Amino acid sequence: MTVAPQPAVAGVLADDGRRRPALPLVPEDGRPTEPDDVRHRLTGAVPGHLMASRVFAVASVPTTRNGEVDRTASGKQAEQAIREQARSDTGAVSTADDPPQAWLRELWGQLLGPADIPLDRSLLDYGAHSLNVMTACATIQEEHGVQTPILDVFRDPTIRVQAAWINESGGGA
Repeated sequence: MTVAPQPAVAGVLADDGRRRPALPLVPEDGRPTEPDDVRHRLTGAVPGHLMASRVFAVASVPTTRNGEVDRTASGKQAEQAIREQARSDTGAVSTADDPPQAWLRELWGQLLGPADIPLDRSLLDYGAHSLNVMTACATIQEEHGVQTPILDVFRDPTIRVQAAWINESGGGA
């Protein structure tokens, strides 16, 4: 995996009108790269507030005539990648088969706005950040008695993983 040679983070306009960081990624040897794998590898190296909410593959990072990253073109590239991903995600929402999954989907829906978040999709893609992660962790502990380290949420930011923590601790019964 190769991240663009210069900082090529593009600000992408999210549904709530705020700009969020997006990271164009040039995969090595054309191999596919999972966005959550990239985020996992960057955890600890990049402060949480700078962690890309979207990671998307590109053939190359657009540059200006003098070789600098073309941030305008990169932003357009990011928005196009997000639109394409949204089209491919249509109908791919998983159903929650157990109570903790259903409860967590409702909790994250309240924290992030009305969104039908798939169980295996990164919550960071939907705008999760340190403050609402802390709120979720506190609510999980209050409702289910499970203490969830915030860093663990950023390492595996999916509802399915969080539900597994609740089930493994016996808090989902």
